[in-house]
Amino acid sequence: LRDMGLPLYASRGTAEFLAMNGVEAVPLCWPLEETEPNMATAIRDRLVDLVINVPKDNGEIELRNDYLIRRMAIDFEVPLFTNVKVARQFAESLAYAGKRGVEIKSWEEYR
Repeated sequence: LRDMGLPLYASRGTAEFLAMNGVEAVPLCWPLEETEPNMATAIRDRLVDLVINVPKDNGEIELRNDYLIRRMAIDFEVPLFTNVKVARQFAESLAYAGKRGVEIKSWEEYR
């Protein structure tokens, strides 16, 4: 996603991890923190076109924040991925289509 020039937003912890691996991301606060910039505001204001939300643990606060993020993604019709492998495949597909294009065929042409 970074190599496609897309801006990335992440929780502070994820943004730190990405930065340590050479990927720049705008850090956002969790929804329950009620501090800006906030993930809930970013979704509501349509700053994001895709949400990837994978809980790191089963802690109560983590699960509540994750629920709010997922609920807002659904409510605001933002595509949501909750599986890292599927999110990676989607990003790779976007990159492939961006470089090589996509040939559109009718269903009958595949049979």
